[in-house]
Amino acid sequence: MHEIKEDKQNQMQRDDKNKEDRKKDKGEDKSKPEEKEELFDFEGILSLAQIDIPLDKKEEFRKQVEEIVRFFGTINELDLEGVEPTAWKFEESQRLRDDTPKKFENIKGIIDGFPKRRERFAVVPQVISEKIEISEEEEKNKK
Repeated sequence: MHEIKEDKQNQMQRDDKNKEDRKKDKGEDKSKPEEKEELFDFEGILSLAQIDIPLDKKEEFRKQVEEIVRFFGTINELDLEGVEPTAWKFEESQRLRDDTPKKFENIKGIIDGFPKRRERFAVVPQVISEKIEISEEEEKNKK
């Protein structure tokens, strides 16, 4: 894995050198500010994820995502050779209580706390805008 990381770094250095050489060949002026290279295709990601962000918020979100990508780039540079993968921060196993069922005694208190209710059920705003049709076969399988 360490060799692959070195190969990628070497390739990136060669690519950067090639870019500089091409600029010199084209006679580009080094005094011009270099264009910022995008770390990722932000608009492409929004399109793939089907996310619509208002224009006035896009730059703010782009900066936040760039920070995250840069952070992961920093993490990728860490030398983890010889580091064993772990699932827990602490080696000591977690102390959990016994999983024994207990009857909940305060059901009335919970129901009384509902802002709106019909009998013993909570009334909530509608979240699904279209009616979902269930076929007779699905209805039979449900039972």
